[in-house]
Order: sequence, then structure tokens, then C-alpha cells
Amino acid sequence: MSDNYNIFTIINSLSYTKDRSVLEHEKFDSVYSQFIINKAFSNFADTVLWANEMNRTPMLTNRQHFEFLFNAIPRRKRFGKWAKKINDPVIDLVCDFYNISRQKAMEIIDIVDIDYIKKKSERGGRIK
Repeated sequence: MSDNYNIFTIINSLSYTKDRSVLEHEKFDSVYSQFIINKAFSNFADTVLWANEMNRTPMLTNRQHFEFLFNAIPRRKRFGKWAKKINDPVIDLVCDFYNISRQKAMEIIDIVDIDYIKKKSERGGRIK
């Protein structure tokens, strides 16, 4: 086993390589995260139901979780982008101006006057 052993090695083993040797690695229990693996497989139409089934059975050990997915998921390359936080300066401006969370700012972004907020938020000063 290589030194590059991480959660993505396990996901690749479940999805494409179908290699059971990841179970014998000494870091298996410390690296294996049922939540992350379920999240990874919930991004694909052919594995979303298996991920949901695993979410319904949180009492399984890591080994049982691995074995079930190993045998249930068909072999296929599954490479997708993970969802990431969107950095929108307008959302940040609304958050700062009204002192609210990003979620609330995204909800009210359509009803606030952005030009007014920009004008009120401008900070003057002399550049040295």
C-alpha cells in the first residue's frame, strides 16, 4: 500500500478498483469516514440510493459499511466536483451591512438595494 492512503483511496477502491486490500491498512479505521463516503456516493444517480440506505443504518461498523458498499455499487469511474462555497462579494457586502449570516443574505439578496448598500458602505480616507 502506498504512503498516499486517504479517504479518496477508499472511495476509489469502492467505486472503481474494487480492491479489498484497503481494509488491511493500519490507518483504515482512522481514515474511514462513513459520512464522507456517503456524501461522495450521493452525487451520482446510480449510487444515491445506496448512500441513502447507508445513512439509514448508522449503527454499522466501518468494515460492515465498506463491505456493503463494495458489493452493492457497480464498478465505474466516478469523478465529480465536490460542492464548494461560493465567494460572492455582493453577498459578503450584504452580510456586513445588515450583520446577518450568509444564508439570510442569500435569501434577501433579491429584495435589497445593492447600490444603496454600496454607497453607504464606502469608506473614505486618505491613501498614504
